[in-house]
Amino acid sequence: MKKFRESISIFLILLLVQGLVPQQFAGAFISFAQEATEKPLSGTCGENVRWELIEDIGIEWDLQEGTPYRLILTGTGEMDFGENVVAPWYEYGYHKTITSVSIAEGITNIPRSTFIQCVSLKSIILPNSITEIGESAFGSCSLLKRVVCGADLKTIGESAFFDNVSLVSVEFEEGLQSIGEYAFADCGKLS
Repeated sequence: MKKFRESISIFLILLLVQGLVPQQFAGAFISFAQEATEKPLSGTCGENVRWELIEDIGIEWDLQEGTPYRLILTGTGEMDFGENVVAPWYEYGYHKTITSVSIAEGITNIPRSTFIQCVSLKSIILPNSITEIGESAFGSCSLLKRVVCGADLKTIGESAFFDNVSLVSVEFEEGLQSIGEYAFADCGKLS
């Protein structure tokens, strides 16, 4: 199907270039051609932070759709999504198939809604360098069972872990200074 769409897209672009397609339909054909292009599997999310998705072949996953991916975040400093507000893996529709996440020591924050609706994520271990978990950062991660926070964590934002119906364990050190309102709302299995 993918090859077929790519072939049709190329054909339509050639027709457009040749002038055989009326101008009023050009936008629809260009949109179709852009849709057929590949979604990126890597990029940046901050000045010094890179993200990459690799196929997670270590464990069998029973996903309803898509390929299981491991998200790897490398670099140092703040993670930032700029004007997009949402993480690129969410923007490109990978969030439902992220099965595991690796965050490098040196990354200092988890921004707002970073892992929201990562419904295939089961556990996460945060490095010591993370000082802040933003608002709704792990919201609605329905399979998330276990979170281990690093020693430097100071702030957990509002609704950071809301609606994690499978969450049974969150570990954090004594240095935690602030837990936002509703940070663990609708986490019925958490005691």
